[in-house]
Amino acid sequence: MSQTDYLYWLIPNALNDDLCQQILNLSNGKFEKAQIQDVEEIDKIRDSSIVWTNEKWLYDIVFDYVKKANVWQMDITAAENMQITKYAEKGFYNFHKDGSGFSPYNYPQNKALHNNTRKLSMTALLNDDFKGGEFQFYNDKPIKMNKGDIIFFPSFEFHRVLPISEGVRHSLVTWFVGPTLK
Repeated sequence: MSQTDYLYWLIPNALNDDLCQQILNLSNGKFEKAQIQDVEEIDKIRDSSIVWTNEKWLYDIVFDYVKKANVWQMDITAAENMQITKYAEKGFYNFHKDGSGFSPYNYPQNKALHNNTRKLSMTALLNDDFKGGEFQFYNDKPIKMNKGDIIFFPSFEFHRVLPISEGVRHSLVTWFVGPTLK
């Protein structure tokens, strides 16, 4: 199996309980309903709330992990703002992809993103005292993640978060960018 044959790279127990709580505390409980650009009927696609963060200490942590998890050897130059996501009971995010790897951003005012594209996506699970909410790739079985686990995958892979049947699911999400794929 070549390195590019991996659908995802899972790092179990990457974040300890204290770090998960520190990340959750960044939200200050100020979650807002998640939106999807250019989508009118969002409730059929996604039901979650988010808070954005760009704490340098958190980037330092996740960049150490992306270096280890980048088995696809993608050229990564930066990361977008991080999203702390909250899925309440019945919350979900239907199948979607985070990017194509070929559509560069046109943000001349942001040198880190300009002319770069989403290449790798990351989700870190911040709690596990809920039911449902498994992470799933298209045509693959659901993945049961535990608190502190981090999953990395190419941004062009279709994936979803199954509905929460009990409790609340919290995660940290970000996208790593670089030059378009060739």
